[in-house]
Amino acid sequence: MNTIKLDERLERIESLLLAQKKVLTIEEACDYTGMSRSYLYKLTSTGAIPHCKPSGKLIYFDIDLL
Repeated sequence: MNTIKLDERLERIESLLLAQKKVLTIEEACDYTGMSRSYLYKLTSTGAIPHCKPSGKLIYFDIDLL
């Protein structure tokens, strides 16, 4: 197989794994939505998207609400 097909398969596998999760970290949410990290932070600070910070630092997102 060539590199392009392997990359496509890897991306498909990663997206399937993300779809099975219910809660995403900021990095996973970026991959899932295609948005940049800074834009997601901006949306959370304005209250535009629901999120939680149980420990006060790390941001988590419910995949159903993204």
